[in-house]
Amino acid sequence: MKLKQQPEDFHVVELTDVVPGERGPFALYRLDKRGWTTHDALASIRRRWSIEPRRISYGGLKDRHAWTVQYLTIHHGPRRGLKHHTVELQYLGQVA
Repeated sequence: MKLKQQPEDFHVVELTDVVPGERGPFALYRLDKRGWTTHDALASIRRRWSIEPRRISYGGLKDRHAWTVQYLTIHHGPRRGLKHHTVELQYLGQVA
């Protein structure tokens, strides 16, 4: 028996109790990725939006060989989402 053959075989969902609103200097996003390291997914997002690495904050690294969901903030980030291959970034709102 082989376990974890596809990213969908191992699903990691980060939980948060942060409630976004309309105001605040940080944009909150939900990052949904399959087959990417956290660093590679964020590098792709940074390139597409021309964002310096120091503006992005996240809680930790997630497995490349998994389907993962995690949350991140971007200081003065765009108020929109992004989809690129198997990386999807959903804009949730603003936080202080």
